[in-house]
Amino acid sequence: MNKKNDIGIEMTYSIVELNFLKILLINLFLVGIYKTHFLKMIVITF
Repeated sequence: MNKKNDIGIEMTYSIVELNFLKILLINLFLVGIYKTHFLKMIVITF
């Protein structure tokens, strides 16, 4: 029983880590797009 629980906990942790990495990558991607778009806007306005 304990071993099964440990494996389950490890799996849930890995899933959480994967989701966290996904969110982090998406945020970085969106921020990158936003920054480049913002810079383009500044370049266009000047």
